Amino acid sequence: MKNIFNKLMKLENKSMKKIVMIGISKKLLVLIIVMASNFVNAQIDRSMPEPGPAPEISFKEPYTIKLDNNLTVMVVVNDKLPLASATLIIDNPPILEGELSGVKSLLSSNMGKGNKFQSKDEFIEEKDFMGSFINYSSNGGSFSSLARYFERSMTMFAQGALYPVFNNEEFEKEKIKLIEGLKFNEKNTSTIARRVEDIIAFKQKHPSSEYSTESTVTKISIDNVNAFYNNYFKPNNAFLVVIGDVDLENTISLVKKLFGNWNFSKNLDSMFGENSINEFKDPQIPESTKIHVVDVPNASNVEITIQNVINRKTSDKDYFSGNVANRILGAGPESRLFTVIREEKGYAYGAYSGLPTNYKSKTKFQARTTVRTEVADSAIVEMVNQLKLITNNLVTDEELDNVKSGYFGSFAMSMEEPTTIANQALSIRTENLSPDFYKTFLSNINKVSKDEVLNSAKKFFLIDNSQIVVTGKIRDISEKLENIFLDGEKVEVTYYDQFGIETERPDYSVD
Repeated sequence: MKNIFNKLMKLENKSMKKIVMIGISKKLLVLIIVMASNFVNAQIDRSMPEPGPAPEISFKEPYTIKLDNNLTVMVVVNDKLPLASATLIIDNPPILEGELSGVKSLLSSNMGKGNKFQSKDEFIEEKDFMGSFINYSSNGGSFSSLARYFERSMTMFAQGALYPVFNNEEFEKEKIKLIEGLKFNEKNTSTIARRVEDIIAFKQKHPSSEYSTESTVTKISIDNVNAFYNNYFKPNNAFLVVIGDVDLENTISLVKKLFGNWNFSKNLDSMFGENSINEFKDPQIPESTKIHVVDVPNASNVEITIQNVINRKTSDKDYFSGNVANRILGAGPESRLFTVIREEKGYAYGAYSGLPTNYKSKTKFQARTTVRTEVADSAIVEMVNQLKLITNNLVTDEELDNVKSGYFGSFAMSMEEPTTIANQALSIRTENLSPDFYKTFLSNINKVSKDEVLNSAKKFFLIDNSQIVVTGKIRDISEKLENIFLDGEKVEVTYYDQFGIETERPDYSVD
């Protein structure tokens, strides 16, 4: 018994020693890890690295020629994929449709319905067989195809563009479709809002504020469509951009063959400018900010737009700083408007702003959201606050860096798209941009400073001279809208019907 006890004690002592050794080993291991970690941390520089230079975008220069009829042809050979496309743009000045508003839409929808060489069915059958896409509009058209069908697709496109046959039966079908579409959208809040916003901004008899109605479309005849085509579908101001897996020499020869006989118009210039049929006046900036109300009784939400007319071109020196200012304000889910209106206040699913350019006439800045009816007045105040904030204070370093980083990714990716390449090649020619404008685009974005952003915000976001357009069911919020104060002053409210005509204030006490 004593021997058994002694053996057990020896085993226990050995076990205890192992446990002690294991404990010591664990402590030693922890100590080694800690020391190693401290050593590694001491070697790591966690400071923010200096930003590198903005990448230069590879922008392939198009081969460019001008035909005798003034058509400018640009070809960019790209054999990465066995595809090809072409875009025709007739870059005329703005055209007034007047009492025949809708004629441009009807011309667009009737082109491609047959031509001098093919009937409608033959045209559709052949392009579908090739898998080609061919589209037309009142100011040009485009097509895309497999490279092996490029020549035939280009031929069909040119024949449809230059030798269309307008069939009365097809014309009447398209006319009915257009009228049905207008009827379908006549009570749509967004459609009404966009129409009245344009009218308030540009006034009547302006290319940017014209709209079609059943009455104007009903007046249009097939002869009107033919006349519009014959007057304006001319090569005088036209550009043809070809991109893809094509042979340069053969393409130029084909274009000359197909488009060389397109007749130049000697009368086109007389149709534009002062005392012409397309004369119009650009709007003036209002003296103060006012609220413009459009009552749409069936609306489920309220659309709010804060806008002002601007004169902005891509060739302007402050083009890049203007883009950055707008991105910070409202061009995405990380922007100020989106963050405040959606994330902080919960008034809407989103809020955005747009700062376009237009080298032909004035355009407009807009900040827009769609909110629940009961919070419309509060949303207006918050949007105004954000506009005042960005026009009176420098943006943060973080906001500026985030926008620049966003451009580096999105702009570079867009350069892979044939449509983007075509549009940029056109812009360089039509807007008088430097040949390296898009090559150095990111570099110029990267140079934008906080002071330049502030200056652009002051120039383009005219919160003291804005039009606040509110479209929706106004009955329950009219008094709230009429008691909005900005900078201690009550904002004047004006009421409009759904076609932008000023009206008396509705009597909401009567059911």
